[in-house]
Amino acid sequence: MKAEINAYDILLHGIFAAMGGLVREIKSPDEGKKFTQFVGGAMVGIFAGMVVYFLCKEFKTGEYLTVALTGLAGYSGAPTLDILTKIFTKLARLKVELPKDEQ
Repeated sequence: MKAEINAYDILLHGIFAAMGGLVREIKSPDEGKKFTQFVGGAMVGIFAGMVVYFLCKEFKTGEYLTVALTGLAGYSGAPTLDILTKIFTKLARLKVELPKDEQ
């Protein structure tokens, strides 16, 4: 059974992840930041947040925890992706089978 994608959820979590990326850029001490750095921070945040969002949906994580993890992933950005890459690389080496969508 294929999971339905809810556009409202995607938008909500995408915005929250983008906010995480923007907060990270605002918080960092560089004085002469350009607009493109803020956009880049938001884009990396959205991508990292969406990866975490879909993982949470796959593992049926509660809604509040999913929102929190999406925002944290947006804030962390690239380090989140690095950690997930290491986890899945180790799982592949161990030949762990991940859940599959039912047809």
